[in-house]
Amino acid sequence: VLEVETNQAGASEEFFSRLGALYFRLNRTGVAVGACRNAIKKNPRAADAYPILFQIYFQNGQFADALSLVDGAAKISHAPGELLVLCGELYLQLSTRMPDQKQALSARALEIFQRANINEIKVPEVLLRLAEGFNSLNHDKETAAIYEKLLNDFPELSLVRERVRAKLADILLRMKDRQRA
Repeated sequence: VLEVETNQAGASEEFFSRLGALYFRLNRTGVAVGACRNAIKKNPRAADAYPILFQIYFQNGQFADALSLVDGAAKISHAPGELLVLCGELYLQLSTRMPDQKQALSARALEIFQRANINEIKVPEVLLRLAEGFNSLNHDKETAAIYEKLLNDFPELSLVRERVRAKLADILLRMKDRQRA
């Protein structure tokens, strides 16, 4: 069904992303790469195809291609917060396989995380991923600010609330802010 839909004129990037994911799961990476590239060409600001294409490159040891993909996505002007958070995460993942570039990739991740405007991100899961990205880079102030925003803006999320509260208290204690902890 997805293959027929993508052959239709005007098929959306979402259909190409789904087709790429399906082919990736079927281990047909060549066709998956083509479908993901088509999705990105149709809508470079949508985040769906990037992680699939990244995983293909990453699993095949094509780290230069994976880096080029993330660099391209990171350069998109006015990129949505979800795409920026994803790019930061992918830079950090690449740094595990490219130890000679770990410092530079961590710096790129930090720059991308800082570009993501926490006030424009409305999905708590994306905010949580952003906080965890900052936390992995030992940026306690930014992490704490996002955790506080999550607690204030999404009090109804009980599972997130307990986890975030514990992490926030730990960070505030590390920052020697006992009053807020």
